[in-house]
Amino acid sequence: LAGSYVLSVEQSTSSNRGFRGSICDASSVGGFLLASGVTTVVRHIFSVEAVNEWAWRVPFWFSLLLAPLLYLIVKQSEESKFWSERNEQKEAENIIREQENAQQRPAILDLVSSPFNRRQLAGMVGVMCSTTS
Repeated sequence: LAGSYVLSVEQSTSSNRGFRGSICDASSVGGFLLASGVTTVVRHIFSVEAVNEWAWRVPFWFSLLLAPLLYLIVKQSEESKFWSERNEQKEAENIIREQENAQQRPAILDLVSSPFNRRQLAGMVGVMCSTTS
């Protein structure tokens, strides 16, 4: 249910975001009502003995009929624009990380390579010496 909220809200506009989010709540209630209805119909059609022996499986068979329909709905839905943008960002981040890793050198060389970093190091050593003594 949480995934449906995210998908619904990401694919909505600001004008219909609340409506689409409320559809998720309504669909869970609708699913409960549908399951109750199918169970009620099964209990009215079949005898108690038949329900206890084999007819309790009928609601599950009914759900097997719904599964292909739900699969087609999910398969035809588009990815949200936020998901696509995030995938593009990840690709850019990976390129930057690869370049950084290719140019990486030991931290001590990086620390003493510039006058600014040497001053920072001297300042940190000074602060540490004054606080520990």
